[in-house]
Amino acid sequence: MTLGSPASPTWPIRYLLSKLVGADFAVSYEPQVAISIENGHPITAVGSLVAEPTAAFIWLQGSGIESISDLKGKTIAIPGLPFQKSFLESLLARSGVKLEDVKLRYVGYRAVPTLVSGGADAIFGGSSQLEGVELRSLGRKPVITPVQSMGAPPYDELVLITTDERVSEEPQLVRDFLAALSRGTAAAVRNPRAVVREVEGVGEPSPVSSRKAREAQVAAILPILSRDAYMDPEQAEGLVNWMHGEGMIPKKIPVPSLLTNDFLPQPEG
Repeated sequence: MTLGSPASPTWPIRYLLSKLVGADFAVSYEPQVAISIENGHPITAVGSLVAEPTAAFIWLQGSGIESISDLKGKTIAIPGLPFQKSFLESLLARSGVKLEDVKLRYVGYRAVPTLVSGGADAIFGGSSQLEGVELRSLGRKPVITPVQSMGAPPYDELVLITTDERVSEEPQLVRDFLAALSRGTAAAVRNPRAVVREVEGVGEPSPVSSRKAREAQVAAILPILSRDAYMDPEQAEGLVNWMHGEGMIPKKIPVPSLLTNDFLPQPEG
């Protein structure tokens, strides 16, 4: 098995659908999967990885920003996924700020360096568990406002996806992968230090420079990992209805088109 990180957070679905890359599975955000399926892409979520929203507005203490309404006229850094722009527009509007009232800067994985260097006044789409920890490791004091506190519904932040073709033609591969994922999650929860060592050993640059910061990120992420990979259909339906009501997707997609729990490992006994 070969693992790889996408060159941009916008690319996992592209890798999955590409005949050149040939990825069997990818990790994406449940709202982005909904948008992609509504756009006609033949993909399906087959398991939950992070079981709750982590996206947030983040700015620094002392920046002069006290609330979302203060972002008017400011520059906001976002990773760049289409759903993040849609979420941002909806949540800004709740505080009386229009999307055209702010300047967007698409930064990929460089949200924290952009914020710290003054290239943006705030981040949208980062999380307390990653960007928040990274900022604190740099001696900064982030102010973090989760999307759920502003009216976004619950959803699975990260899901494992594959193609409809693979679901229909290679169901055992999907089952085997999810079983391995379940074992890996359980092992990570049991041994966080091993997770840190694995992160350090992947050979890719890390945004945090210290072992202490990496340990803090792992400690923050482990509690929100999905233990059984189950995706709640009613919760997913609530997300789809909210996104449709906010104008993010023109049509409501049926939940069975968005996700399936059919391949999850069955509890022993």
